[in-house]
Amino acid sequence: MKGIIFNLLEDYIENTFGAGEYEEMLAGCPLSVEDPELIVGPGTYPDRDFLAMVNWLALRNNRQDDEILRSFGRYSIIRLAERYPQFFNAYENPRDFLKSVGFIHHIEIRKLYKDAQTPEFSAEDHGEGRMRLRYRSKRHLCAFVEGLIDGLAEQYGRPITREKTSCSQSGGQECVFLLHFPGAA
Repeated sequence: MKGIIFNLLEDYIENTFGAGEYEEMLAGCPLSVEDPELIVGPGTYPDRDFLAMVNWLALRNNRQDDEILRSFGRYSIIRLAERYPQFFNAYENPRDFLKSVGFIHHIEIRKLYKDAQTPEFSAEDHGEGRMRLRYRSKRHLCAFVEGLIDGLAEQYGRPITREKTSCSQSGGQECVFLLHFPGAA
């Protein structure tokens, strides 16, 4: 997993749970990285370290891992839009953004991070303000994707309702979300 996700997680922890909470997590969380203080955006780090951090945070705050992942996903979209406005400003609404997300992940993210192992996204527009979003990743971070969808609704100021019809954590090959954009044609 790319260091930028870890950096976003650090920012999320400090802004959501308070100053010093990230340092507490580093002290109490078993990580394979020798010096987690040196995690940087372009670097690549073990997925298990990210999951250990999420689990530690969930246990510490009496929450479920998926709840933390959803909250973090929502937070991440806002921060990513601040850091990479060119990916967001090109679209007027979350539906159009989601139609491009496969392109962004497969082409643009790899320009920034050559060794990125990106998830697969595909979006099928079903008209009448409906879309099917497919997510496939060996990481199975479905709840994080749910948070990203919620964050897009906030970023663009347009509501999105979502229903997960298939989940890779429940034996499906991928996660499938049916999205509805109220008021969109």
